[in-house]
Amino acid sequence: MLSFLLIIALLVIGFLFIFFEFFIPGGVLGLIGAGLMALGVFICFKTQGPTAGWIVLVTALALSIVTVIVGFKLVPRSPLGKVLIHRQQVSKEAGYSAQADQADQLIGKEGMAVSDLRPSGIANLDGRRIDVMADGEYIDAGSRIKVVEVASNRIMVRRV
Repeated sequence: MLSFLLIIALLVIGFLFIFFEFFIPGGVLGLIGAGLMALGVFICFKTQGPTAGWIVLVTALALSIVTVIVGFKLVPRSPLGKVLIHRQQVSKEAGYSAQADQADQLIGKEGMAVSDLRPSGIANLDGRRIDVMADGEYIDAGSRIKVVEVASNRIMVRRV
């Protein structure tokens, strides 16, 4: 009877540690909780037999999944979650812009490779040092280049 109470205590404390991991992130509480639960399952297999051990193991895994799902549902609503989770929309109107928005203006511009482009490196375009990528060939530093494409965050250049 004492060992079964110990098993239940280890499992409950393990679940609590895993649950509190959502509110105090860092991984330590989750690892301790998982370790306590594993110890509880191990003790159950040793003292109560394989049938009880498997029942406890499957129950612990199912409850762990439920604990994680509940944790993910509660964290955004918690005071800590409200501080940690960014809720504002990032838009051009709010003053945010991606590099690609400004990089579109560089298409057709010529400049000079500051470093070797194999395939990526640094180029001087319009008096600015910009990370660029050569379009399929090695380009030596000091070579004249031209911007041929802007895709996502990549500025593709070719030798002139």
